[in-house]
Order: sequence, then structure tokens, then C-alpha cells
Amino acid sequence: MTGKNNEDAYGFTAWQQDDRRLYLAVVADGVGGQTAGELASHIVVEQMMSYFAELPELATRNVLNHLLQAITQANTAVYARSQSDKKVQGMATTVVVTAIYNGRLFTSHVGDSRIYFWRNEQLHQITQDHSWVQEAVDAGLLTAEQARTHPNRNVIRRSLGTAPETQVDQTPLSPGAFLLKQGMPLQKNDTLLLCSDGLSDMIDDSAIAQTLAKHGEDLHTAVDDLIQQANDAGGRDNITVMLVRMLEGVSPMSDEELDTPTPPTATASGDPTTPTKNPRVVPVPLDKKQKEQRARQRRFILLAVVALFIMVALIALYLFMNGWM
Repeated sequence: MTGKNNEDAYGFTAWQQDDRRLYLAVVADGVGGQTAGELASHIVVEQMMSYFAELPELATRNVLNHLLQAITQANTAVYARSQSDKKVQGMATTVVVTAIYNGRLFTSHVGDSRIYFWRNEQLHQITQDHSWVQEAVDAGLLTAEQARTHPNRNVIRRSLGTAPETQVDQTPLSPGAFLLKQGMPLQKNDTLLLCSDGLSDMIDDSAIAQTLAKHGEDLHTAVDDLIQQANDAGGRDNITVMLVRMLEGVSPMSDEELDTPTPPTATASGDPTTPTKNPRVVPVPLDKKQKEQRARQRRFILLAVVALFIMVALIALYLFMNGWM
């Protein structure tokens, strides 16, 4: 068998100012072979974590803009490294991000990693894959089941790092009667599942739903079970699964309301220190005293995370043989 580097990366961070809190979860799945994909995914996660860790302030109305700005910064960093180092030229990565700010959900994604939303025993895929097979499904050329096993299932149409610009999707799916919009207030026990295609290529949505229902509040066991099922089904790729559960609901009328429309897509490009159009705040360099203060705040925030959220992130790396190679 041929070994495969772990090209997935994930991260979770918390941000707090007064009584306002942000919880950020990120999963990235690198592509490019050997160490290139691994480097790309880790750069993206580190850039996302760094951006929000140093953010001086935040408001509900500009969370999406900050997600775009952070992804802009990450795309630029991966592309610059790819252009300057021949060993990793062509590297790229997907990314999915959930930001929970004062109990409201915001998402952004690029590529075919996914976000699922679990509420009232119902599972909803809320991101649209940017992939060749998804386009074929949309055109009626393939069924969803055929797409899962098609030879082109890993061909993605969007990624970070392959060009100075990339299209960031900030329009969540609202399947069936389920209505999801950016900034939607979360309810108690709402659960988000972020994953790389190492999970979604191996097991279908019904299996994911059955697993979450089976294990209830035991998120650790649910993650272990999902990874085991993906491995038993072939385990052809790295498998990253992250579960984030809301332990307290938020009133639909609480906090400030959104006052700007959600763009269907946005372009991430340019110098990461250059703000996108009319942002309310942008990161600023911190002096030593400020950094020490932020570090103390982050230690306090970690305690708050334990009280408000359960976050499970487990990653498994398996040896595999690519069937098409």
C-alpha cells in the first residue's frame, strides 16, 4: 500500500469582548501531493486563527465581511508560498468555516469540504460542493449516489491558493422546508458538523444522521463512530470530523440585527492587509502589552468555551491505495 500524508487541518478558536463571544471552527483539505497539500491546509487554518485572535472588535453586521477578509488573507498566503517555492507549486486547499457570534450562525466555504446542520433529529447539508460531480448532478447527468463513486469525484472547481483570487461562497443551502440564512439564531442542542470529503465520500447523509441520533449528547463517540464507518467503507483519504454543539439557545430578538444583505458569492483576493469594501474594523498590529492582554483574555475565553460549547475535533490518518492510480 502507498502511504498518504495527512493533508487535512482543522482549528477552533474563541474570541470575547465584554459579553460578546465568537466561536470559530475551520476545516481545510489540502491538495497537491506529498507535503504540498499538507502545507496549504495548515497555512489556511493558521491564517484564519491568527486573523480572529487579533481582531480588536466585532459586530453582527460585519461577521461575514471578516470571514471574507480572513479567507482573502489565507488565499494570498498560500498562493504566495506556492509561487516562491517550486517544491510546492500548485498546492491548494478547500476550506469550510462556521462562526457563531452571540448565538448566531455565519458560514463561508470554498471547495468540497462540507458543513452539516443537525436540529430536531434532522440533518441538513448547508454547503454546496464546488466540484465536477456536483455540477454534473445539478445538470441532471449524475445522481447523488453516482457522484459519490465517480472517478472525478475529487475534482474541485474552487480552491484556495491556485490563483490570486478565489470565489468564496457565503450562501448557505436551505434544503426542503428548512430555512437557513446567515446570522440565523441558533437553538439549544443545534449541532454543526464540519468534515473533509474523507467522510462524505465514504458514507452517505443517512448514515451520518443515524449516527448523530444514536449517540445523542455523546459527541466524542459520535465522531469515533463516523470515522470508523468511513474507514470500514474504504478509508481512501484523510478523515476530519468536527462537531460543535450549542448548549444554550438565543432569542431571535436578542443582540443587534443584521442590516446588510448577504452576498451570494464574494471574491477573495489582494493584499491581506488591505481591507475589503467598507469594513467596520480591520486587524491592527498589537504591541507587547496588548498581546499580553489578549493572551490573558484568550485563557479566560477557553474557560467560557467549556461552559457554553462542546467541541469535538478528531482527525484520523490511514494508509490507503488510490483505486485509480
